Amino acid sequence: METRDVEVLVSAALQGDTVAFDRLVMSFTAAVRAVVARRLRRDAEVDEVVQEVFLRGYRCLHQLQEASSFGGWICRIAARLSINRAVRGRPLHSVEDVSECMADSAAESPLLVAMRTEQQAELRGSIARLSELDQQTLQAYYFDGHSVREISRLSGAPEGTVKRRLHSARMRLRDELLQAGTVSC
Repeated sequence: METRDVEVLVSAALQGDTVAFDRLVMSFTAAVRAVVARRLRRDAEVDEVVQEVFLRGYRCLHQLQEASSFGGWICRIAARLSINRAVRGRPLHSVEDVSECMADSAAESPLLVAMRTEQQAELRGSIARLSELDQQTLQAYYFDGHSVREISRLSGAPEGTVKRRLHSARMRLRDELLQAGTVSC
């Protein structure tokens, strides 16, 4: 993709154009996947980290200094997240990760803050419509920061069962978000 095209898409994405960000995702998925796959071997884990990379990129796009450097920036996020995942074996969400993206929140416009608040409310609502087991699984992994191994130990369920529950809960959450019109695929 041409540098000028990247700059235009980043600028549009910063203005809230999700189609522009989708085009960035499509253009850079192969590069991000290659970075992640160098450190992680399981396809499911690679897919999960790639998805998280773009989610993090979307949430932190306002921190990008130069729009033309989007490719390098998103690949650095991919490298950091895949290293963290390989070394720690923990979920990608941590207090440090969230605070990193929120560091510039004081400089954000009221519109961006309102949009983020609305998105968080929609996410909470979608999670609330899931079964109790799905809610507990997502809570333990993403919000409490427990690894699959820790959830297995705490719940007494085998790790494979916890992984299946986590995958199923994610898919049901995605479906809820799609039904609510919060995300598009």
